[in-house]
Amino acid sequence: MTDLVVDKEDFKSALGRLGTLVDEFDHPRNLVHSVGSQGETSWAAVSGSASFRQDFTLTVKQMQRDIDEIWTELKGLRDALVEAGAELEDIDEETEQGLELLSARLDADPTYIQGAVIAIPGMGPIPMMV
Repeated sequence: MTDLVVDKEDFKSALGRLGTLVDEFDHPRNLVHSVGSQGETSWAAVSGSASFRQDFTLTVKQMQRDIDEIWTELKGLRDALVEAGAELEDIDEETEQGLELLSARLDADPTYIQGAVIAIPGMGPIPMMV
């Protein structure tokens, strides 16, 4: 059996990127400032515009692809760590808790986030897969 080498910093980085994306995905109103250049800060004012809807949908779908990519990377890293019997003592407590939550979520539902539908007030549901 060959030794598996997993860079824990790569794992921590991927976990952090996933966490950031999931936070934004779970709180779509946070995306108002990252979509388009409407110059509005009011969710109600911005969400009614057709151009905002289009930009927002494209942004959320790109985010979905980013989440899926990082999710796949993390699952591979987690599986490699488990197979190698690696200890995670070098990882800080917050990241270790993130790994535990990730592992529990993966074990319970390997398709977590994939195919999800996000409902936007005033816009209706946006299917997440392109």
